Amino acid sequence: WVDVLSTRLRISKGEARQRLDEAEDLAPRTALTGEPLPPKLPHTAAAQARGDVGAEHVRLIRKFFAKLPAHIDYQSRELAEADLARIAAGFTPEELREAADRLSALLDPDGAEPDDAERARKRSFKMGPQQADGMSPATLLLTPEARATLDAMLAKWGAPGMCNPADETPCVD
Repeated sequence: WVDVLSTRLRISKGEARQRLDEAEDLAPRTALTGEPLPPKLPHTAAAQARGDVGAEHVRLIRKFFAKLPAHIDYQSRELAEADLARIAAGFTPEELREAADRLSALLDPDGAEPDDAERARKRSFKMGPQQADGMSPATLLLTPEARATLDAMLAKWGAPGMCNPADETPCVD
């Protein structure tokens, strides 16, 4: 769908992806049984439909929920979404960002307790497109265990004089 939207509307693939992601959160849904379901963010969707909030407001609210820990209960999430939509309707995106930060601190004052399930949900590896020289950029989010393993490997194999491809016989021991 990203390719279809970018070609048809003559927009970038990033913009097309953003529109599809927003539609996933703001558009009405359908259950497997065919019954209609409300949007994932119903208050924000209603405010956007009324023209009370703009694209930046929606982006900030979606970012708030992406960062919200999984242990926050459903009712608190619903109330937070209603509050953020109401605040967004009357304030600038900068003021909404401050309110979202404050609300996040109220919902999770001590920060999330380290949780393996939460870490597993957040870990990622993204490889970018191959560049002209054959190199590919990558971004990753490691668990603490993976980070410790990578640190040990880099300390050994990345030390001065180790694994240097410019040497005739690279030292690997």
